[in-house]
Amino acid sequence: MRTAGTTWITVAVVATLAVAGTSWSDPPDEKSTAKTPSVDEQAQQSMQRGLDWLKDQQKENGSWSNENYPAMTALALWAFTRSDHPDKDDVCEKAASFVAGFAQDDGGIYKPATGGRGSGGLSTYNTAICMIALHTYDRTEYAQQILKARKFLAGRLWTLTGPRH
Repeated sequence: MRTAGTTWITVAVVATLAVAGTSWSDPPDEKSTAKTPSVDEQAQQSMQRGLDWLKDQQKENGSWSNENYPAMTALALWAFTRSDHPDKDDVCEKAASFVAGFAQDDGGIYKPATGGRGSGGLSTYNTAICMIALHTYDRTEYAQQILKARKFLAGRLWTLTGPRH
């Protein structure tokens, strides 16, 4: 039967052997002396790689992804407007022009559905995302579209008693 004393001795021996296995006189290898980037630096590097990838994926017309949903492009535009990417101006100008091209007479910023899944629609979602992206990019140049989009969205609000009139 083991006693508390023998357990402590066993732990002490194992710890001593573990420490003895590490030679304190060996010089550290290059990997251990290289400065590890901080979490903030790693995050910045990741964002830069992501923006570089987005830039490379942007289509000639300024869009990304499914062109039937301008919000997809607006999300990438929004990310670029908040960055210091070296190609920010060109990327944002093309994307904002693409998004603004979906402005409808009713004030929304979307592509009307033409039938079937994936053909457009989602007017409230697309308008909300596009409005925010245009506001973040250049609220002065796109002021009229932003105000019309805001009115469009307000017209789709519901209260506790039903649609807002």
